[in-house]
Amino acid sequence: MDEESEYFPITVTTQNRKRNVPWSKLAAGIYSLFLLWLFVGNVLYTIRVIECSVRDRLESFRCDNITTFGSSAELELAWYLTRLIHMICFVLALQRVSYFPLYLATLGKLKRLPEFWTLVVLLSLGLFRYVMLLFLSKALMDILLTLSFIISCILKLVLVGVINYCQLDFVRQRYPTFVFVLFKITLIAVLLQSINDFCLGILQLALRADDLNKLQVGNSKDFRTVFDLFRQSAELSFHYKTMNFFWQKLFDDNKNILKSNHVILEHP
Repeated sequence: MDEESEYFPITVTTQNRKRNVPWSKLAAGIYSLFLLWLFVGNVLYTIRVIECSVRDRLESFRCDNITTFGSSAELELAWYLTRLIHMICFVLALQRVSYFPLYLATLGKLKRLPEFWTLVVLLSLGLFRYVMLLFLSKALMDILLTLSFIISCILKLVLVGVINYCQLDFVRQRYPTFVFVLFKITLIAVLLQSINDFCLGILQLALRADDLNKLQVGNSKDFRTVFDLFRQSAELSFHYKTMNFFWQKLFDDNKNILKSNHVILEHP
């Protein structure tokens, strides 16, 4: 009896370790499938945007289903919802596992950074037309796609503000290595999506600029084309700046990227 009591705690500990290993692997496997769908959905979304832009000169959420593959609008909506969940979970996870200041304290720091306000202005100009289209849309799918696009852009701005004051390298000091790797992979996934947003923005801006060749003086539609070209330039600048931010943060984790001289973040 004494021998069983002496070795019983060791047996329980060993069993607990064996039970914990599958859960971590299962979580990593599920997240890998999640990222795989994000990648596949991003490819399908890119095909839809290119076809709608070239064929109809329209944004994807105002375009009918394309001919390349079926149910493209439904797949785009599913991808957008997945992307929104991905960014929200990333923000919440950063708050839990990284050295992250309170949201009000972060907002107080951000409001003193001119670069952050530049992003806010560019995003506001870029989303102006989409907000108008949201109120004018009648089809449910158009409303859902437009709303998803607007929220995704706003969440991207929120993510920039949050990550700017986070130091992911400190996650490695408090948690297993695979947790740190997952955070880095997530940041890379966000970067790749931002690169895709920027490239698609260049395509749409180039196609819109091509319409300027058909301008006729005094035509109100032409003035709308010029205004939309200006708006798309602001939107493209926003995508470029956020893409550049995630790229720099990937390598300079300990720096305040939004500050002009990229000062070192204070050690928590």
